[in-house]
Amino acid sequence: MTHTQNGKRRVLFIADMSWKRLGGRLISTDRVLLSGLWRGGHLAYEVSDRDMVKYLGGPLRRLGEKRVNEMVLDVARTIRPEVVLISNCRSITTATLDALRETVPGIRIGNYTLDPLFLEKNAAHQRSRAAVCDVTFATQAGPMLTALDGARAAACWMPNPVDPAFAPHRNGLRAAEDLPVDLLYCANSTPDEERWHRIGALVDALPDLRIDLRGLHGKGPVEGADYLDVLGQTKISISMNKEEHPLYASDRMAQLMGNGIATLIDRASGYQRFFAEDEAAAYYDDTESLIETVRRLAGDDALRRRIAEGGYRESYRLFASDRVADYMVRATLDPSVAPPWEAGG
Repeated sequence: MTHTQNGKRRVLFIADMSWKRLGGRLISTDRVLLSGLWRGGHLAYEVSDRDMVKYLGGPLRRLGEKRVNEMVLDVARTIRPEVVLISNCRSITTATLDALRETVPGIRIGNYTLDPLFLEKNAAHQRSRAAVCDVTFATQAGPMLTALDGARAAACWMPNPVDPAFAPHRNGLRAAEDLPVDLLYCANSTPDEERWHRIGALVDALPDLRIDLRGLHGKGPVEGADYLDVLGQTKISISMNKEEHPLYASDRMAQLMGNGIATLIDRASGYQRFFAEDEAAAYYDDTESLIETVRRLAGDDALRRRIAEGGYRESYRLFASDRVADYMVRATLDPSVAPPWEAGG
């Protein structure tokens, strides 16, 4: 295999780019990672597996899946990638990943998941991938990630990356009167989840705040440019997940901090390791402390702006898309590589 120069690699990037949503998923971590690969100087070629299943198979899904697996091997023969980075991509079979090693001898395969490992369907899929890939990356740390560290694949934590192309705002530099939304919370949540009730209690306790909910409590989701507009109007938001686990966060947190929005995080997540309290993030422990923290930030705009700007700077310093993507490439080649956020930032 001929290596590219200066540590830059040819990468086959397989993920759901959501072309079929016609711009609805204007912002997604898969797109941010692809941007990070390019920003970092890697020659990345993307295959959107779900879109190609539909395109190649039409109404015949099984035909589309067969053809997209053949397509991946054809692309690999043409571009001879040194590294494959593949997201959940259930349409791509483990047999195809094995065949990639025969097609391009010496290739290294990194598998990543942005879905939580506490969902057993996802954990089972990652276990099957760990048997054939060289590295498994997940946006959740702790015992559930360690359990994926197997005979073949190493298990590595990855943060949700931030990228200025996908986060055009810097609300920490803006005055309160320029931001009409006091508090924003976006989530696909249902009444059987604790966060549904926690947010309901928050809304009831703070009737004077201008609170914008999307995706729960009868409010529809927001996507595309409308989502960017909502982020650009917001002072404070909450990174609250379906469940809290070590260093787990959805891409919501990166989207909030990357746009300079003062972000509240559950203390149980352990993100104090990266974002200092009341300097780069605000933290809560339960419903009561969540309400009190929101009330405190809403009543102290200097504090709100300090946290928002601190979170913005730290998220880009630690988790910029090019740094995260470059780490994933290097760790796929050598899993012992230290993450840049553990090496002094």
